[in-house]
Amino acid sequence: MQATKKTILKFQQIPTKEGVVLQESKNIKSNFDNFSDKQLFTRDFIDYYLGKQSGMIVLLPKGQRLLNALIEILNENITRKFNFSEYSLPKMITPAICRQAKIMGKWDDYLMSVTPYGFTKGEKKELIIDPLQCTPLYAYLSNRKINSNKLPLKILDVSGPTYRNEDKSTLIPLIKQMEFRRMEFIYFDKPSGVIKIRENMLTQLESVCAKLNIPFRRVIGGGCYEMTSTLLQKPADNLDEMPIIDLEMKLTKPFKKRNKELDYLEVVGASVLKNQQTKRFNIKIANSKDQLWSGCVGIGLNRLIYVFLSNNGFNENKWPNEIKKYLK
Repeated sequence: MQATKKTILKFQQIPTKEGVVLQESKNIKSNFDNFSDKQLFTRDFIDYYLGKQSGMIVLLPKGQRLLNALIEILNENITRKFNFSEYSLPKMITPAICRQAKIMGKWDDYLMSVTPYGFTKGEKKELIIDPLQCTPLYAYLSNRKINSNKLPLKILDVSGPTYRNEDKSTLIPLIKQMEFRRMEFIYFDKPSGVIKIRENMLTQLESVCAKLNIPFRRVIGGGCYEMTSTLLQKPADNLDEMPIIDLEMKLTKPFKKRNKELDYLEVVGASVLKNQQTKRFNIKIANSKDQLWSGCVGIGLNRLIYVFLSNNGFNENKWPNEIKKYLK
C-alpha cells in the first residue's frame, strides 16, 4: 500500500474561485495506460439500458462485484470508522420541500418529476425525484430539536439511485447519467464538530485513494443548494469553513466537458453548510442557544468505478490488494 502524500499549496490569500486546486497527491501512479470507455462494455462491466441516450446503464456481474467491493472498503474506512448510522431515505419529495431547501431556482433544469399516469385513489399531485439525496433527511427532521447528547448526529444513505435530468448530448457512461448511485454521508453538530468531521472524512478518503492507487486533488467546489444566502458565504481568512471542497480523482484518459478535455474527475463533494439548511428546516439543539450546523459528503459510486478502472485496468489479478480482499 502506498502512503498518502500530499502537496499542500500555499496562497497569499484564501482562494474562493471554484476549481482552484488546494492540495494534490504525490507519488501515486497509474498501473494502467490502455483505458478506453469501450472496454467497459467489451469487458462486460456495464451495458446500456434502452440505448445510449437513456442516461441509464445496467451494471453487469463484474461491475456489480466491483461496486460491492468499493462500497465495503468505504464502509470499513468511513462508515464504521466514523460511526455513521445507515438510514434508507425516501427518494421523492414535494415541490414545497424543494422550494424550502432552495433547490428550485438553481436546479430547475435538472429536476425530474413524477405525476399520476392513471386514475387511482393514490397521490394526485406532482412529486420531485430528489436530485441530492440529503434533502429528504432535512424534511424528516424539520421542526425537531435534537438532544445534545445525540450529537454529532451522523447518517449514511446508500439505499437507492439518484436522478437528474442531464443534457442528453453530455451523457457519458458512469460519469454523467440520469440515474446513478451515490453514498451520502450527512452530519449535524456544533460548528467546530461539523468542520472536524468534514476534514477527517476528506483525509480518510485520500487514504482510500492511495490504497486504490488513484491520484487525487482537493479543489474548491460549487454548491448543490442556493449559495448566495447570507447564511452561507465563502470565508475570507481560512479554508476550514469553505462551503464546498471537492475531491477530484485523476483519469488516465481525459474526458470532454464543454469542449474541454479534463484529466481529473469530481468524485466526492464535501460540505460545511453552516446553519443554512438547519435554519431553513427549523432544526435546533434542544435546550441550547448554540447553532446547529450540518454538512454532507457525497461519493459518486459510478464515477468511483470509472476512475478505479481507469487507473488499475480490467484484470482483477493486477488490482491492488486492498480491493481484492473485498471482492466476493
